Amino acid sequence: MTLPDSILSRVLAACRPLKTLDRAQVLENDAELEAAYKLAARQGDSEVPEKAKDEVDFHYVCSVKSNKDRHIYERNGDRKGPVDKGPIVVGKDVLGVCGLTLV
Repeated sequence: MTLPDSILSRVLAACRPLKTLDRAQVLENDAELEAAYKLAARQGDSEVPEKAKDEVDFHYVCSVKSNKDRHIYERNGDRKGPVDKGPIVVGKDVLGVCGLTLV
């Protein structure tokens, strides 16, 4: 659930009816989203590369649960797509023992 009238809720509403490549364009061209990202990125401890396109040794990795198939997927900035880590037991918490063993 997202907050009403937030950047994220506006972007999600704009992207929902679009095809994948059109969604990417919305994300790439949204100035308000970019400004929020830059603000958050500057709050970390990592050194920011001189050029945005430079290769870095560290990147974003997260694990998310799909509501469609109850599987945990790893999202990794160096991979082309999600990695299926397996199903989580119904009624178990993603951050519980069951979920953490998949991560």
